[in-house]
Amino acid sequence: MPQSISITDALSTQAECKRNLMLIKVFFLKGKEEIQWLDSMIDNSYEILIMSLNLPNDISAETRQLLAEKCQFIARCLEKKQIKQLETLKAEKNSYFDNNAILANFKNILFKVKDISDPKVKTTFFVKDAFTNPNHKYFAIKTTCAALICYVIYDYFEWQGIHTAMITCYVVALTSVGETVHKLTLRIIGCLIGALIGIISLVYIIPNLSDIFSLMILIFFCILPAAWVAAGNERISYAGVQVGLAFLLTVLHGFKPSYDMDVASDRILGILLGNVVMYIMFTKVWPVSIITAVNSQIRSILDNYSALKLKSYDNNVEALSLVATINEGAIKTKDDINLLMFETHFKDKGGALTHFLNQFLTKVSVDSYQNYSSQFILFNHKDSLDTVINSESANDLKKDVLNAIPSILSAQEKEQVIKELVSEK
Repeated sequence: MPQSISITDALSTQAECKRNLMLIKVFFLKGKEEIQWLDSMIDNSYEILIMSLNLPNDISAETRQLLAEKCQFIARCLEKKQIKQLETLKAEKNSYFDNNAILANFKNILFKVKDISDPKVKTTFFVKDAFTNPNHKYFAIKTTCAALICYVIYDYFEWQGIHTAMITCYVVALTSVGETVHKLTLRIIGCLIGALIGIISLVYIIPNLSDIFSLMILIFFCILPAAWVAAGNERISYAGVQVGLAFLLTVLHGFKPSYDMDVASDRILGILLGNVVMYIMFTKVWPVSIITAVNSQIRSILDNYSALKLKSYDNNVEALSLVATINEGAIKTKDDINLLMFETHFKDKGGALTHFLNQFLTKVSVDSYQNYSSQFILFNHKDSLDTVINSESANDLKKDVLNAIPSILSAQEKEQVIKELVSEK
């Protein structure tokens, strides 16, 4: 049974598909015609997803069943790389299919040929505020100081075995307190689990091994669950990496079996020391809350949303790209909001602010695909945000959207949040 995902999660997959397609283009993994076909299918399948989310309530169960069956057939063809079978669907003659407006629209969208390139997004080597935002300078200073402190400690005590402390400082360093503490937590948990598995292996299993094949089997079965976690949800995947790394650091010391517990314990203690030093540096010295990144991402989402609502489009490509960007940004922002729990200094009474921001992101996600549908798929909905389309300016629209979100924030607090998110420039 396929795993269920949220609507916003599904809508955020477009950007990942586009990035994978770009890799195919860069490394010439497919021919030009196949790349063009893939490009069209990525957009067409995304448009079908939007269409399915906006089906009118009075659509018959028979029509919905037919649409579901066709989507499953297409998915199986793509999964088994039986692309030519899709041509049979294109050539299929079905009076009910052709006379039903919804089904006919589905078929037209699926086999539509894309003749306009995606809008080019300017990317720079440095972030926009690389030379103006002092937080970047503070980040470099804090990380370097933490690494130097660890170096001084293990050099002063002539304890080279804990050199992993300095490496840890560079591995776990992230721009905000929430991100850093989250990664520290995963690293500590993964480190302890991996070390425990490694110590058990050193004491009870490795002394009984007689050849390299036995060692390979041990490593395989110990690394397998770590790799499974590492390949899973991004929120915990780093813990899987750390489990595997700690296990390998504990068990594999050189080119022959070793039963020395000192090396294993030193490396684990080094990792824990690095975590402690980094926690102190990033929470006590120039702490940067992740709410700063959240506000920046929401401002970007509001810019894209206002462009989608206020601008008229002659073709669907640019509008579709905006819908994908809005939903990808919404998922990233929600993940960052969840990291606020790792910031003890962040005060949010009753979770009012995080609830307001999550509601806003959900509403904008829904309204983005409903707005696209009303422009290009011709399903009109009255349940989207009640926002005046012809607002005097983009800022007016942004304020209207934020004010339309129900909230338990006080009027003064809500006004302050809106002022923070909507630039008057």
